Formats: sequence, C-alpha cells, structure tokens
Amino acid sequence: MNQSPSLKREDAKIQRVSENQAANFDQPTRTPAVSLRETAQALLVEVDLPGVKADQLQLSVNDGVLTLHATVTANAREGFQLLHREYDEVGFRRAFTLPDDIDKDGISANAKHGVVTITLPKSKAAQPRRIAVQAQ
Repeated sequence: MNQSPSLKREDAKIQRVSENQAANFDQPTRTPAVSLRETAQALLVEVDLPGVKADQLQLSVNDGVLTLHATVTANAREGFQLLHREYDEVGFRRAFTLPDDIDKDGISANAKHGVVTITLPKSKAAQPRRIAVQAQ
C-alpha cells in the first residue's frame, strides 16, 4: 500500500507512542492492529477489537494524544458451567499522537462487528479548497 508522506509520519508516531505506553498498564495488555486511511477531509483509524462492546471502550484526547482503552471480561454464560478457559480479562490499549491539523473537537467513533472506526477530521485550513477564478 502506498502511503502519503504525512500518513507515513503519523504511522511512525502511532507506533512509537503505543510502544511507550503499553508498559503502563495493570493487566495483560494487547496492542490492537490498526489501519490508517486518509481522505481530503479526515484521517480514519480502523482498530480491530474482537469481543469489545462499545460500552467497554474508552477514547480520550489529552495534550494532542488520542488514547484508546478497552477491557474484555471473560464471563461465563448463564445456565452453563465453565469447564475450561484459555483466556482471562484482557486489556487493549493504543495511543496516537495527533497531527496539529486535526479538529480535536470533531473526533468521532463507531463500533461494528469488532472494528472501531475513529474519524479524525482535518481542520478547515488543512482541507483542500477550490478557488473561484473571476473573469475580467
């Protein structure tokens, strides 16, 4: 996949921040896989979070860093006795250093089928615009 130079820089920042912050977590933590996409209006971050429901996910922005935190609990189903379990409660954590041209107040996210899509809208100044040419 060919990435624009700005997207490559952001990808490198994301990886660096994630590696630095993964060590500061109380439970077994996984770094979820992400895909980054760029449009003229926004950066899109798609995060694979299998088993995570929307109410188990926390997103926050602080000092230009978007942090994603989720916890999956291993609950037994009602009416069944647990005979064997190969997983425990696990946390997912990922942090992203946001570029300066992101409208931090416009960030949104949705979750569907274990994939969380975070939309990071670009500020109006960073978006391409068409300039009208006046005839004289």
